[in-house]
Amino acid sequence: MDANTGFYSNSPFELMTRDQYELGTRMDITDWLSFELALFKIFTKNDSTWDEDAGSLVPAGKTERQGLEASVKIIPAPDWYLKANYSLMDAKYKSFAQSSGGSKLKLDGYRMPNIPRHIVNMEFGYAPKEGLAGKVNFRYEGQNYFRSTPSRLENGNANPTTPYVAKNKDKVLVDLQLSYRFNKNYRLLFDVNNVFNKMYFYYSAWPTAPGADYRYAPYNPATFYLTLEMNWDRDE
Repeated sequence: MDANTGFYSNSPFELMTRDQYELGTRMDITDWLSFELALFKIFTKNDSTWDEDAGSLVPAGKTERQGLEASVKIIPAPDWYLKANYSLMDAKYKSFAQSSGGSKLKLDGYRMPNIPRHIVNMEFGYAPKEGLAGKVNFRYEGQNYFRSTPSRLENGNANPTTPYVAKNKDKVLVDLQLSYRFNKNYRLLFDVNNVFNKMYFYYSAWPTAPGADYRYAPYNPATFYLTLEMNWDRDE
């Protein structure tokens, strides 16, 4: 574990504190339809964020997150279901200045990196107590910034009049699972993650540092799993 990410004597991080406020509701409208909605606002002191250039967590000072979460569950027929949820989040620096070549980059009001603004999850499945079952998962992540800061000049000084914004591509992933339950103790599962083999590669570099870039992939390629699940303690 990197010394900069844990509770070590040389760690640059102070204890994080967070105040979170939520207002929400949950409604079971019918036997086949339920709905949830929550609004939230989060204030964090001594926050941290993952930085791909540094390859570790870095301090983020005071931050603010606000948004909403909504979910719905539909049971159209016995053993069939559809679940979906949506998250909207604005995550911004509230008070933080980043050191940069002897100067300070004031990040107040800038979007925090690597936090998607929109996330959608959907799952459609068939789940009887025994026999053949299956489900399909869909995930979408949108408006995710790799970098959103004031630009840096070649001499390392800050140039707050020209923001440097690097936006990641929106990501769409689909997972599939087929399973067969023999009885209450044994189940065979076949999973395919990232069915369409979506590959999202990003270059990490400041424009003024040619040759210092590298490429990374936030998700695995298409991956297959075959699992035998045995649970002798299960009692129904």
